[in-house]
Amino acid sequence: MENVVYVYTLHPPKYCIECGAAYPWQSSSIENFKEVLLEGGLKAQDIQDVEKVLPDIVRETPKTEGASLKLKRILEKLGKEVYSIAIKVVSGIASETAKETIGI
Repeated sequence: MENVVYVYTLHPPKYCIECGAAYPWQSSSIENFKEVLLEGGLKAQDIQDVEKVLPDIVRETPKTEGASLKLKRILEKLGKEVYSIAIKVVSGIASETAKETIGI
């Protein structure tokens, strides 16, 4: 067809299909998410809980839904401004199931 432009959105993979390691951009986003949470003034126990559930948030696992509910509960403890930033960051690193469960 003439005068037709096709636009494709390419999403780079988050993990190596060979070894499963996170690519640098995914690792950087995960670290950014952790830093945002630290700025939010969460208790040490909440930060530890996030550290525990994060592997099940960023990948599809049998524990993803439960982990997502726990993360959602923790994120609700953040102030409005930090919560908004945290949701934006987590939407870039979370699996589809996690995003759906959290509501983003």
